[in-house]
Amino acid sequence: MRALDIFGGYGTIATTAFVLGLLLGGFPLFASEITILSLAAMMTLSLSNVAIGRDVLRGTATPTLLAILLNYVLLTGLILIISSFFNGELAVGWVLVAAVPSAVAVVPYTYMLGGDTRLSLVGTTAIYFLSLILAPLITIVFLGQEIDRIRLVYTIVLMILIPIAVSQLPPLRRMSVSRKTPLINICFGVLVFTMTGANRSAFTGDPNMVFWVSSACFVCTFLIGVIILLVSRARKQPHERGVALVLFSSYKNTGLAAAVAMALIGPAAAIPATIFVPFEIFWLVTLKRLVRLLGRKGEP
Repeated sequence: MRALDIFGGYGTIATTAFVLGLLLGGFPLFASEITILSLAAMMTLSLSNVAIGRDVLRGTATPTLLAILLNYVLLTGLILIISSFFNGELAVGWVLVAAVPSAVAVVPYTYMLGGDTRLSLVGTTAIYFLSLILAPLITIVFLGQEIDRIRLVYTIVLMILIPIAVSQLPPLRRMSVSRKTPLINICFGVLVFTMTGANRSAFTGDPNMVFWVSSACFVCTFLIGVIILLVSRARKQPHERGVALVLFSSYKNTGLAAAVAMALIGPAAAIPATIFVPFEIFWLVTLKRLVRLLGRKGEP
């Protein structure tokens, strides 16, 4: 067995990294930088199997529109409804989560689940450029202040455009899946360890508050994700497309939301985005199992 084969199962990696992150507190220095580098590496490796050319947009118009609707209508709308059940800075925190675009990690997660990586790339890019209008609009309407567009532009350049360019380098294009997948899983483990450690203080607050915020996070990840997965199969969507659409329906850029909350409001406003982290991690692991389970019953 090769050394890299040890890192083949990301369910085990996610659990181990999460527990270690809670116990050890992640990396004491440069946590933000490590998070960005890990996610950028995952993005680059995942996109290396997508030929970026004139045909990359072919056949993606309808599913990309669905991705936008799922993330910026369904999920955003659900989170805005949830925000009405909270008060003060917690309510503001939920509005910020609703305003931000989908998680950049949707692209590598789609790859990890055997989904349509090309669709996830096109959908993510479209959502991020659209967020330059929608994110400030949502925060102005619901909070009376505008989200920082510079952060959105920074994310688009660093986490989408640069990985797209680097992913097309010949050595990465030639890399085998058997080598690429363990490397992505290692980056995923580092990402989970770092995010969990950096945010563990959110879980030591008022137990009643943590319970209700956690319940809302469960609804926005597990519940909505399972519903979209079942609807996708009932409507006989191709497996690869269905996986990408489920991820768009259940992932927001909570890291960006937390950073904006800390900058605009204060630590309490970052709690919803912070508590989202473990739910996003274990929803990915659960979704992998669901995809396999439904796959045994045959493709629709």
